[in-house]
Amino acid sequence: MDLERISEALNRYLRPQTFPVAIKLVNSENEIPQKARMPKRDLKIPMPVCQDISIARYTGWVVAMELEDMLCPFGALVLGFLPDKDKSWMGASIYPFG
Repeated sequence: MDLERISEALNRYLRPQTFPVAIKLVNSENEIPQKARMPKRDLKIPMPVCQDISIARYTGWVVAMELEDMLCPFGALVLGFLPDKDKSWMGASIYPFG
């Protein structure tokens, strides 16, 4: 995969207003790049996953998230940090905040 060619094609045909974002799931903290920013550690607040993705898109930062960084329980569920429960896919928020 030639990322430069992909970037050129995106800019030529789509002209996105922000950076394209790739998401990588890692198995250990050792795989997180040193330059990655983490919401709770660096920004001092937990955030929904969608806002972290937007931060990465608009700033170009590398953003890493662990369970304690995630404010939205559904985002944590989708990314596999929490086990699925019966009503979660029907829109019910079944995980307490905190």
